[in-house]
Amino acid sequence: MARFGFCGPTYQSESVNVDAQRSVNLYPEFDESSQGRTAISMYQRPGLKVDNVLAGESSVPALFAQNGRMFAAGVFLWERFSNGMVVKRGNLNPASAGPGTIFMTANQNQLLVSSNGNLYLMDLTTNIVTPVNMAQFNGPISQVAFCDSFFLAVQQNSQTFYTSNPLDGTTWLAVNAEQISLITDNIVSMIVSHRDVWLQGNKSSIIYGNTGAALAPFAPIAGAFVEQGSVGLAGPVRADNSIFWVGLDERGALVAWRANAYTPQRVSNHAVENAWAQYSVVSDLVSYSCQFNGHIFWVIYFQTVGATWVYDVATGMWHEWSYLDPIIGATAHRSCCHAFAFNQHFVGDWDTGTIYQMSTAFNDDFGTPMQRLRRAPTVSKELEWMQHYQMELDCETGVGPIPPLAGNAPPTSIIMMSPNAQLWAVQVTGAGLLQTTPVANGIAVTKTLNDNAAGLTTWQLGVNNAGNLTTTSITNIVGGQNLILMVATDGTHQYYIEVTAAGLLQTVANGTVTRDPQVYLRWSDDSGHTWSNLYARSLGAGGSFKTRVIWRRLGRSRERVYEVSCTDPVPFRIVDAYLKAAPDFQASERLVHAYRKQA
Repeated sequence: MARFGFCGPTYQSESVNVDAQRSVNLYPEFDESSQGRTAISMYQRPGLKVDNVLAGESSVPALFAQNGRMFAAGVFLWERFSNGMVVKRGNLNPASAGPGTIFMTANQNQLLVSSNGNLYLMDLTTNIVTPVNMAQFNGPISQVAFCDSFFLAVQQNSQTFYTSNPLDGTTWLAVNAEQISLITDNIVSMIVSHRDVWLQGNKSSIIYGNTGAALAPFAPIAGAFVEQGSVGLAGPVRADNSIFWVGLDERGALVAWRANAYTPQRVSNHAVENAWAQYSVVSDLVSYSCQFNGHIFWVIYFQTVGATWVYDVATGMWHEWSYLDPIIGATAHRSCCHAFAFNQHFVGDWDTGTIYQMSTAFNDDFGTPMQRLRRAPTVSKELEWMQHYQMELDCETGVGPIPPLAGNAPPTSIIMMSPNAQLWAVQVTGAGLLQTTPVANGIAVTKTLNDNAAGLTTWQLGVNNAGNLTTTSITNIVGGQNLILMVATDGTHQYYIEVTAAGLLQTVANGTVTRDPQVYLRWSDDSGHTWSNLYARSLGAGGSFKTRVIWRRLGRSRERVYEVSCTDPVPFRIVDAYLKAAPDFQASERLVHAYRKQA
């Protein structure tokens, strides 16, 4: 069999006939040793576990951690302690509770919160929350930040930002207000990085630095001007010793950028930009960054359209995160903000007042299945017919849980005939009760059981004209069976039917139906426009590490796109995939053998 570039990023081109790749809840990773079985593999994103549900909150728009403390903000300001307990610290503006509407920052002794145009200050020594006197400002505040002992605040829909007194978020002097004059845009977003204050409009950005002046200490840095603005207030983030944002300028929008000093470098690609261009609203995007196993993820949540995109700084590739809603199906990942505290990752929910722990140790989203999906590159040979004999998914198997996953199976029915020639179906209910039901057709069988004592008596099972089960002693069958395994009518429980030495029928519980974790394959022969049915294969029970995942007799096509998916709560790690097809997709000769031939 041959490799066909199975592992990779999401890259769904404007025309899926060109490229239809997707990676959902799976991210690529390069083998940095250069000696692994494959150059690129795939791992699942971190899962979610409920940490705390904040009473009275409809979402958790902001999290902030500093000096061993962690705070959450919505309608109220909360503190989450290292032991998992939470306490309400104060009230914020109840009109504001959505993602991208609240910002938090802090100095050594004060926590500053902007919420729906107002500012609130928490004294970190007394834990008292007080509103900031908004008469000091000429309008509502959209965003706050901290730089060089000063709090900074941006006035909504204006070119004005304010600087507080040093280490004092209560006092904002009018002489410290700044109106940017080198660009004509209103300030859309603000972010501080490397002691530089980036003020981004909707067409361009200007960077300010601390001059050390007593009044209005921040001034434009000479030459620090960027011909790219920002799409949304909550879009820019710090990651990998730089800043990232989704840009906007006078020529267009929706290119993702990374700052290289004061020069923006494009990190999006045509496929991602095309996907974003289809969204009806993008200005409400919210983003954050986090790091797992050396992968720095820039997570972008588009609120209106319900989509989450992730850029992996380690590989330069994009993938998607999603949440599998039990009612509406796949939607945006349930996080909108992030904090790392107490050596754990926490995220806030945009849909409920829930704080989640996020970890690679979790294989689902707080009990909801995580759908991990990889859609591979198109397999084609210049649109000639190809015969597909076999496709094998090279993945880590045998990682099923012990005890196994709960399964479901068709109920067992035994068809018997009464003396009046009526057919009866014998079944066991979920509660373990034997029942008979008249049926119109079926093949009657004869069942015998040795008793459950010493097996000295053999009993023939039957049913009378009224549908009642009967037992009749017959000549003992040495070595005959003494148990009949039945799947109950609920499809989840199992019972044995046995007969006592006195000839009484009874059931004995045998636990629940179990199954191996499953992986599913489907394919498209028209570049991803339409799809086949799903075909399941086992990932192996716990400990069955040599299980192979193979699909055979896959038909023929002129072009073929394979897609695999898994929703079971087990680790799903893909090494590669191999295809046996004609022409040209056969096992490749090992490089060392080829060199030996040449020698």
